[in-house]
Amino acid sequence: MTDQTSQKILTGPQEDRLFVKLPFASLLAGGLEYFVEHGLQPEICFEADQVNRMGTEQMVPLAQTLRNANLRCTVHAPFNGLDFGALDADRMAWTRQSLDRTLLLCRELAPVTVVVHGGQPRFQSSAEYERWNERALPLLQTTAQQAQDQGTRVVLENICHTRPEQLAPLLEKLDGLAGWCLDVGHWHVFGREPISRWAKILGSRLEQLHLHDNHGGADEHLAVGQGSIEFHQVLGTLAETGPVHTPPVVTLEVPYQTGVEPSLRALAPVWPWG
Repeated sequence: MTDQTSQKILTGPQEDRLFVKLPFASLLAGGLEYFVEHGLQPEICFEADQVNRMGTEQMVPLAQTLRNANLRCTVHAPFNGLDFGALDADRMAWTRQSLDRTLLLCRELAPVTVVVHGGQPRFQSSAEYERWNERALPLLQTTAQQAQDQGTRVVLENICHTRPEQLAPLLEKLDGLAGWCLDVGHWHVFGREPISRWAKILGSRLEQLHLHDNHGGADEHLAVGQGSIEFHQVLGTLAETGPVHTPPVVTLEVPYQTGVEPSLRALAPVWPWG
């Protein structure tokens, strides 16, 4: 990315903290070459069947390609078919194995962060989240500690959470082992509290942003500026309440061939960090 708009957001401490979503299947189908050619850092998104059939040796050439291009990565842990707070023993075993395998692959990839869903899409009520949080805590504690031991960081992403209080207790009980990944698109669709409330409750734990746009009714994953999210207000509020000296890691969850440039152009005039 070499145009002036891209350079405005890719300055100072943000230069190595901007990533773009890249599903692993797309990576294998030419996406990696595209990212290297355009100087994009990937957030590699794995599915459970992928991490469970691959070994670390298959990550070696990928990791080397990124290093040769002076690119880093983040990783999005699998979530389809998994339940970190499952009641069913077999499903919990599959979930645990999938997270373990993800972290095994991360030994070669050395991601900046590992994004883990902080809930289940079917949940809506605070009571459901409270029970799920208690069941999920032991597995997430183990996962976050293992990630920390490997030199990376788990961040929990808001999914269909309607209120920040549904996620806050889980982060509090993890006691610094994990941070918060605010998915702004999810907040716009599912959140029932203003961003100022989310920032007040969770802002001090903000470590990563998933940025994409929508019109409030569905998780469309449009380029920033193509929906109805008021990013100047959202980002400004977060900058006022979040960690002062550490801007968040940013992942653009947009179509990588068509959504990156318009997203950067839309973000440049409203970007509040350094």
